Amino acid sequence: EWHGTGTPTGDPIEVGAVGRVFGSKGILIGSVKPNVGHSEGCSGLSSLIKSVLSLEHGIIPPNIKFSKPNPESVLRLTRRTVKFAEHGLVVPTKPIPFPEDRAERISVNSFGIGGTNAHVSMFLFPTLTSHSSQKKVILESYSSAIPEAQAGTCTRPELMLLSANTSASLKAQMTVYQDFVQSNPRVSRSSMAFTLALRREWLPHRAYTIISPDGSVVEASAPSKAPSQAPEVYMVFSGHGAQW
Repeated sequence: EWHGTGTPTGDPIEVGAVGRVFGSKGILIGSVKPNVGHSEGCSGLSSLIKSVLSLEHGIIPPNIKFSKPNPESVLRLTRRTVKFAEHGLVVPTKPIPFPEDRAERISVNSFGIGGTNAHVSMFLFPTLTSHSSQKKVILESYSSAIPEAQAGTCTRPELMLLSANTSASLKAQMTVYQDFVQSNPRVSRSSMAFTLALRREWLPHRAYTIISPDGSVVEASAPSKAPSQAPEVYMVFSGHGAQW
């Protein structure tokens, strides 16, 4: 999913960069901007929404109003000429399924005018059961959770993040979780750690426990109370410079 603003300067640079990365393997490329225009600060989010829908439905949407590459989409990089055909860059003009010999993965580019460049890779998350038809999409940073859950084993320490309304209830909760993990070795501790970190409300009193692969407690923090007021946040906009 390209940033693809249609500019004579930006697009050739993006063509060249993607071409150098993927080389002769080729890649399908497109942009949501022909459909919705340039949504400025939300342009990256628009591309992200398009990518999620594409992965959920298993269909790569077409790039509207496209017939052939811009003849100026040629860029001199390291004294080489980078072209669409040379690197197998293909813009789909009709809905197509994901290639069977490639991973169902989408990478999204979003470039800010002030020099803030963002990139995120998304892929189709495997379902926990083979008979389930539901497809789940998550960011790639959590790709390690499911393989361990399927295997029912744990090969690394896991960080358990806990919180409660009072210090006493937090201490009791820590004991309950530690006892549960030790008495249930087949339970996926990586799934527990994922759920505690990202699927639970954060209450005022907080602590953590590190559980080893054999279920023993490696480290447990003392309960502490979160600040009642959020710290002040300062925004620094450095543009392209490295002065900060």
